[in-house]
Amino acid sequence: MKQYITGFCLLILLIAGSSANAQVRRLAVGAKGGYNFSWVNLSNADAVKGLALGITSEYWLNSYSAISVDILYSKEGYEVPTTVIDYTYVQVPVLYNTILGSATNLFRPKLGLGFSPGFLSKAEINGVDFKDQNSSTVLNLVGGAGSIVNLSSGVGLVVEARAYIGLTSPELNSNPDPIKNRTFQVNLGVVFGL
Repeated sequence: MKQYITGFCLLILLIAGSSANAQVRRLAVGAKGGYNFSWVNLSNADAVKGLALGITSEYWLNSYSAISVDILYSKEGYEVPTTVIDYTYVQVPVLYNTILGSATNLFRPKLGLGFSPGFLSKAEINGVDFKDQNSSTVLNLVGGAGSIVNLSSGVGLVVEARAYIGLTSPELNSNPDPIKNRTFQVNLGVVFGL
C-alpha cells in the first residue's frame, strides 16, 4: 500500500511542478455531503446504503485543472444472507481533476481520478463489534465525474458521482480470493474561494 501512496504523491508533485508557471493559483474550501451505495466483490453480496459527510478542498493548478482533497466520514459495508457488515471509515480521497469550459461558464463539467486511503473507525457484524478482525486502513482507486456550478464570484456548488474500487482487503484474514470494497457515491458540496 505504501508503494501506491508514494507513487501517487510523486505524480502530484510532477503535475504541480509542471504547472509552476500557471497564472491561476486558487485555494477553495468547503463542506460536502453525499450518499453511498457500497458492497464487496462477492457474488452473493448486496449493497448497503450510508452517508458520507465532511470537508473538501481544491487547489487550482490552472484554470483547467485542480487537485482536490476531501476528509469524509463514510458509512459503508455489505449484506450477505442473514448478515449485515457495517464499516465506518474516514476516507481521504485525493484526486487530480480536469475541468472543462471557461471560468465564466455557469456549469463547468469535471472529471477526476486518484486514490483514497480509508482509516477504519468502526466495524460491526449484525451490530456486534469486530474491528479487531479488520485492517485499520484500506486503499481505493477513485474516479468520478461531475460539475462545478458557479453561484457567484468565489462561491461554487460541486455535484459529483464517484466510484471507489478497493485495492486492498478490509479483512485481516488472507483468503485465496480476498474481498475488496466497492462504493458508488453521489455528493454535493459548497466551496468558497480563498
